[in-house]
Amino acid sequence: MGTSEDSIPEHVARLLLTPIEAAHALGVSRSLLYSLIMSQQLFSVKVGKARRIPVQSLQEYVGSLIDMQKAG
Repeated sequence: MGTSEDSIPEHVARLLLTPIEAAHALGVSRSLLYSLIMSQQLFSVKVGKARRIPVQSLQEYVGSLIDMQKAG
């Protein structure tokens, strides 16, 4: 009996998001998300051929936006 995604409990938080999921989480378009990645404002990783964005990277990006807004 193999492990499948269906067997992962719902309360387990995902650590990596697809670009579409990450864009949705930030409330931006997919093209803007890719621009953020290309400009190195948002960190991403490759898993095989797939691009994924760590949740921590999203949190750090939002934190940097907040810091910039506070600074003035």
